[in-house]
Amino acid sequence: MTLAVPGWRPDMPLDDDALVAHLRARAEPTSCHALANWLAGPLEHETRKAYWSYAQAAQRLGWRVRPTFAAHYLQRQAEYYLSAAYARPAAPAFAVPPATLILTLHHPAAPVLMAGVRATGVLTLIAQRAEWMGVLMGEGNLLAFRDAGSSMRLLRAFRQQRVVSCMIDFCYDDTAYVEGPFLGHRARTPRGVFALAERFGYAVWLVSFADHRPYVAAQFAAGTHGVAALVAQVNALLEAEIRSDPPAWLLWPALDRRVTDFDYGQARSGRAAVPAA
Repeated sequence: MTLAVPGWRPDMPLDDDALVAHLRARAEPTSCHALANWLAGPLEHETRKAYWSYAQAAQRLGWRVRPTFAAHYLQRQAEYYLSAAYARPAAPAFAVPPATLILTLHHPAAPVLMAGVRATGVLTLIAQRAEWMGVLMGEGNLLAFRDAGSSMRLLRAFRQQRVVSCMIDFCYDDTAYVEGPFLGHRARTPRGVFALAERFGYAVWLVSFADHRPYVAAQFAAGTHGVAALVAQVNALLEAEIRSDPPAWLLWPALDRRVTDFDYGQARSGRAAVPAA
């Protein structure tokens, strides 16, 4: 398959919006296998980082290292872009009451969740805007949490008991955080949404995926045991979810930015070399 993604060259990072728009515009749906093969070029460095992070976590936790990880990781990335391209706003997969905080992780089916909760008027926190997200969620339902005024808008949403959702598996450097165990490391987890959920008496739902369909994997009452305990519960469940299908977690390449004890020496050594496909 030849993908002529507008504006992309082999020496440039991949433009998510351009790729999703290209997939939507194609006369014939793109197969996951063909897209994964094409992504091996643009995502070569990212796939290597993903494997390094995965192998290090597996060593620390005593997991069996899967030699097929890299190939399956590219497959999951392809699934994500296809979900972003072809998911459409739909009836919610489950009813969501007011004053609920929905947490999930970067998963190939995350766009399906986005499309399925739009009807609830959920406010979804994002790091940066993307055109395809606006199509799925509606621009008014997105909050880029690093934009000016975002903190006040988020506080207002919690005061109004609006449903709020976010992916909770990354933490930016300038974010207040709770530190604790995650994937064999000491990791930072954003504190703010947990603190707001506790302050305003929210229920916390952890959403997972089965056969690319979202479902509520766990529910907590915020404020029962404090923010740190809630973060630890959520991270333990996320870790179990990742262990069940390691290539389906799309943020392996960014794990070193979240943890405080990443072993860069191991990542650069032959011990974490990516096996040939």
